[in-house]
Amino acid sequence: MKNNCPTHFSHTRPYKPLAHDLKSSNQSKLQLTLINKDIFNYISQNCFTVIKLECYQYEGTVEKHGNNAYCVALKHFTTITSDCSHDNDIPKSLHKIDKDKLEQITKVVFYNGDCLQDLIKLLPNLTCIDFSKKEMGGFRELSLENLSKLKSLTKLDLSGVSLQRDGSKHLAEIKNLPLKKLCLPSWDPSLYNGLPAKLKRSITKITADPYMDLSVFPNVNHILITERDTSRWRLPQTVTKVSSKYLEIGFLPHNRQVTKFKTYYMFTNQQKVHTFLKTLSDQCHHVKTVIRYGNCPLNIPNDLFDSFNYRIDYSWSSMEGNSHHYASSQYLRLERINYQPIIIDSHIDIEHHDNDIEYRDNEQQQPDH
Repeated sequence: MKNNCPTHFSHTRPYKPLAHDLKSSNQSKLQLTLINKDIFNYISQNCFTVIKLECYQYEGTVEKHGNNAYCVALKHFTTITSDCSHDNDIPKSLHKIDKDKLEQITKVVFYNGDCLQDLIKLLPNLTCIDFSKKEMGGFRELSLENLSKLKSLTKLDLSGVSLQRDGSKHLAEIKNLPLKKLCLPSWDPSLYNGLPAKLKRSITKITADPYMDLSVFPNVNHILITERDTSRWRLPQTVTKVSSKYLEIGFLPHNRQVTKFKTYYMFTNQQKVHTFLKTLSDQCHHVKTVIRYGNCPLNIPNDLFDSFNYRIDYSWSSMEGNSHHYASSQYLRLERINYQPIIIDSHIDIEHHDNDIEYRDNEQQQPDH
């Protein structure tokens, strides 16, 4: 086989392959080199696009990977994340990154928004700002000053921070942005009322509670709920995806247009996992996709396929930290087996029944998000 290979026939002493001449061999070698180069470029440009900002605090990290022509890491990253609860060191870390790489960054996911002004100055091409990791408000009230300078911003998630009380200033900063997803702090949703009608029509994701009038957002298809008691909530027919920081799914049985449910809940024991999956399996046939993302990996029941009518479609987990502390996270996506779409007539109002299934977890302990 080696003697017939136009690429690998070369040896310590030259000899001609059985079916190819030297010219064909050289052409094949060149093609293989170019293919390898394309593969390297693709991996370095697309497969290592997320970097944890804490990595830049270690001396030599950039030199070891970024300046190494034969390493695929730190060549082209578009997303930076940080789990640091105090963001004082974030600007210092950002200044260690070359300016051309800063211009490539389009997404930030941070623990709180204390460094927002630095992000606005250093990262002019941001399209996504996510300050949702913290369960409660930030360490200080956040100002949205200068946010309007980010002309490409389409996603703004402030569900984990507290805003300053001057709503008019916040509106002035965001009203002309091309936002598609806007998640405001759940304890102050009144800012939605002042949004321009044009922006309300363009938004597809918001933070919502049972007392909001969602009809003013005609194109919303994804809501983030932070309330515990939503069992009697009737959602618009446009809403097909729901994310929740809790384990409240009592609203799902009578909102059959919802096909995707995502939770950030940290399951404390295996019985909660079984109850959660059993309720979805038996009473929520319309829910095709279930996603769980958060700390402490979820233990999958052995009978997931047989007893709960779900299968694992995609999963990843990671463990990060140092010798003293490790933090693990998991993304798990389950797909319903033999899923059959439910056709819903939007003109028919589903009657409310007192025996609607309500499943809530009453524990106060919640995960860091």
